[in-house]
Amino acid sequence: MNRRVRTMIAGAGLFAGVGAAAMFGGVGAADAAPNIVCTGSICHNHGDTVGIGYGNYTCPNGIVYPSIAVVMPHSTAAVFPANCSPAPSLY
Repeated sequence: MNRRVRTMIAGAGLFAGVGAAAMFGGVGAADAAPNIVCTGSICHNHGDTVGIGYGNYTCPNGIVYPSIAVVMPHSTAAVFPANCSPAPSLY
């Protein structure tokens, strides 16, 4: 068997083993991933690493825009303000 093929098979087996361990909570479980929940313009990270949350920012004129928040581990952050220019006239 070709060395490159053997290396690919070994890598796939290692990847499958790590994936199974993470799925079933064994050694190498993916506990460090961000776990972000956003409600409106506030995002909370329940995980152990920095992550990006997707929430909504409400401008003073009442228009709601989708926005993001960079949330540190085990903390809360507000989404970045959207560009709240006056809404264009529809007529």
